[in-house]
Amino acid sequence: MLTGLFPHQHGVTVNNRPIAADVRDVCIEHLLAARGYDCVYAGKWHLPGGSMTEADRKRHPYRVLCKMSDVRVSEACASYFAKPHDRPFFLVASYLNPHDICLWAMGRPGGYQKDRVPPIPTDRCPPLPPNFGVSEDEPGVLREFYMARHTEQRTFDEAKWRQYLHVYYRMIEAVDADIGRLLDALRSRGWERNTLIIFSSDHGDGMAAHQWLGKCCHYEEAMRVPFIVSYEGVIAPGRVDRTHLVSSGPDFYATALDYAGVAIPTGCQGRSLRCLLEGTGAAGAWRDQVVSEIWVPGNSPKRGESWKSAWGRMVRTERFKYSLYDRGTHREQLHDVETDRQEMHNLAADPDYHDVLTEHRRRLADWCHQTNDTAFLPHLVSP
Repeated sequence: MLTGLFPHQHGVTVNNRPIAADVRDVCIEHLLAARGYDCVYAGKWHLPGGSMTEADRKRHPYRVLCKMSDVRVSEACASYFAKPHDRPFFLVASYLNPHDICLWAMGRPGGYQKDRVPPIPTDRCPPLPPNFGVSEDEPGVLREFYMARHTEQRTFDEAKWRQYLHVYYRMIEAVDADIGRLLDALRSRGWERNTLIIFSSDHGDGMAAHQWLGKCCHYEEAMRVPFIVSYEGVIAPGRVDRTHLVSSGPDFYATALDYAGVAIPTGCQGRSLRCLLEGTGAAGAWRDQVVSEIWVPGNSPKRGESWKSAWGRMVRTERFKYSLYDRGTHREQLHDVETDRQEMHNLAADPDYHDVLTEHRRRLADWCHQTNDTAFLPHLVSP
């Protein structure tokens, strides 16, 4: 989201890994600061250490308003808005909710937010999704990871899964209210007509689909995230685009730079959504695919179980999703997301879809070569 590059390109493939290369010439905060923007940051700092260090402050031009606390994020941003401003700003409000539903599942209700959600009767909880079952041809590495890392969920019955959904939605309600306070503070200054607002996320959650909780997979529930843009008087409210493929991280980067009048660096993997947002039509043909890469963490030997990490890549076209993991059973997946939105029928071994499979294998191979994804190249399946 801050570089327009994929993890294998900038080197930060794991959250706690220091950045391997100097990317200040592409980091959005450096590009905007050079154009006179005041760059400020509030909330979750998802780089090594969990919070901004002195070394981070020297590397990044951000002024940090507050650390990890959703309530404090809104308060700090409101205080920032209330001060006199003589130059434009680039503000990152990094909210935590509903990320820490994973901590609730581990028996730590509320997680960092200390926001305990009392249990309610099961019949008042959301129903289980239609794809609650686990398909027989699920990628083996996913269930291996799940059983090794998520020991608490092994004992979840249907009632517990419904409680999880209830708490997850409560966390969403909480962050929705916090974001509302931030927007109210912005509007109180009358800045909604000269401020581009983008709301998005880096990943979703399993939502009990496939009896999955968390990220680290290519299931739709974890991959599809919101991308909501507001710019009063410029972008028509209420319009939904269900046609064009969007990659939330690099497209955020390209879109923000475009609206700021800053040239998008060569090599950026995203596209500005400005022509789509303003309804002026795409300049030339829009993209016909988006790609994602994920890391499936290994287990810690200290827990008495140890297995190596895994990697995955995904190509999503208008109708199909092709995903590939670097090891395990059923590591190759092909789903028709038009007829099988629930992703319960892997078509990779279906002879009727051989041509579709071959095309998507080629697409992934081409992308890996184009982006110099050398680590994953040996794991590709020949088109």
